[in-house]
Amino acid sequence: MIGIKKLIKGEKGASLAIALIFLAIGAIMIPPLLMLIGSGLKQGTTFEDRTGAIYSSDAGVEWVINILKTGGEGVTDAYGNIGLPNEQDSIRIYNLSDLNGSTVEVTLTYHDVGSYYNVISTASLNGKSITTQATLKYQLGGGSVFDNAITSLDGDVKLTGSSSVISDPRNPPGAMVYSGGELILTGSSFIEGNVYADDGIDLGWSTPITGDAVTPADINRPGNISGTVTTGAAPQLPNVLTDAEIAAIVTDIQNETAFAAFSPGAITRSSDWNIKYYPVPASIYYTAERIQRDLNINTDTPLTFKSSVYIGRNFNHNNSSTVTFEGPVVILGDLKVNGSGHIIFKNSVWVGGNVDLGGSVNVEFEGKVYVGGDCKWASGGTVPLGDTLYVAGDLKTTGSREVDLSGSIFVGGDLDLAGSSQIIGAETVVVLGDIDLTGSTKLTDVNEIPFILSPTGDFDMSGSSWVSAVVYAPQADVSLNGGVNLYGAVVSNSLTITGSSQIQYPTSLSTRTDLPGGGDSNATLDILTWTVLGG
Repeated sequence: MIGIKKLIKGEKGASLAIALIFLAIGAIMIPPLLMLIGSGLKQGTTFEDRTGAIYSSDAGVEWVINILKTGGEGVTDAYGNIGLPNEQDSIRIYNLSDLNGSTVEVTLTYHDVGSYYNVISTASLNGKSITTQATLKYQLGGGSVFDNAITSLDGDVKLTGSSSVISDPRNPPGAMVYSGGELILTGSSFIEGNVYADDGIDLGWSTPITGDAVTPADINRPGNISGTVTTGAAPQLPNVLTDAEIAAIVTDIQNETAFAAFSPGAITRSSDWNIKYYPVPASIYYTAERIQRDLNINTDTPLTFKSSVYIGRNFNHNNSSTVTFEGPVVILGDLKVNGSGHIIFKNSVWVGGNVDLGGSVNVEFEGKVYVGGDCKWASGGTVPLGDTLYVAGDLKTTGSREVDLSGSIFVGGDLDLAGSSQIIGAETVVVLGDIDLTGSTKLTDVNEIPFILSPTGDFDMSGSSWVSAVVYAPQADVSLNGGVNLYGAVVSNSLTITGSSQIQYPTSLSTRTDLPGGGDSNATLDILTWTVLGG
């Protein structure tokens, strides 16, 4: 016991010495460790910033690839220049904000020799600057029927007055014109794009062409042409639809749109069925109805027919009520609608006679529609077509009637779009008769512009507003009169533009793969170089 106490007594102060030794070691090691940790944090932040800047500078090049694919439509650079760089204006500078938190300046330069683009994309983030340089070559596929603003297959193209043909965007000029006859410009008319004419080019004193001009014949005033002038050239042929392709389109649309009426059940109403204000009618009808004569609706009570409705003669609606047909509808006579109500056909509608829509009533056809006679859609209101429409006779819209397409249309007679009425939707409209368009709408989204085919009919446009359409009328002698403007393209036998009329050609139209006669959609992008610099 005494020995242990002496041993402990002899160790007094040892703990303090050990603690002091550890403190000394810590004092020596901790500062370098802290410095190492701090340096690591700084290096990590620097690495993250550099990585983020690299991603951002690369994203600037990817952004350029995207606008090349869309033709530069709707893109404006830092100095207000529209569209892609070109031979006349070869540089664009774009300022892109908030790409991965970075500010990116992209310089895009077009090189005419070799037809390639040079991209310099510089990203700045927290004082770090990274530049990606790339060389790109983007080429569209084969030619499309609608590569040109105007294609006349055999006759002349003639512009008079102050009429014009331009592209959207206007820079670079891209409204190409092909004339299977002579190209004639008089007055102060002009074309912004390349032109070709089989039988020569006849220009007035003040009729400039901003682009190249090619002809196997002569040009009387070559000084009016800003681009390259080529006379005595080999004849060229345009991209066209063959007769077999046209016939196949017509047959396909006929088969797609036509259908037969369903067979009715037993008669439920042996005379006219008049649904009036008084007595107040029921709101919902659950069973199938077969009406021997007319169905006349003149009430403000909302009505819903849950099953099929078969009408032996006419359907007349003249009020402000909402009527919903949930089952298929057959009308052996005429469909006549007026007033300011709302009619919804959720299933197919088969009409043996005519369809006459007046007033401001909105009529929705969610299923297929067959009309054995004529369609006259007047006054205001909207007609959404959720599926196809077959009209054996004429289709005429007037007033401010808007027709929204979600399926093809077949018209066995004439198509007449008058007043401020309009057809919207990238669908096919086949018209066996003549076409007369006035219209009032410029559909700047090329994917909303309808394709109108008239295999044998004539085609005219007039008025003082816009018509949006892609027209193929190979036998028509087309005329644009007054101040009407076409946003789209036209293929015809010949074409005359008078007054202050204009054709504005959206250059991205040729890339629409749903149009018949489209070229090879397999555009190619070659990345010739891609280098990251700086940081």
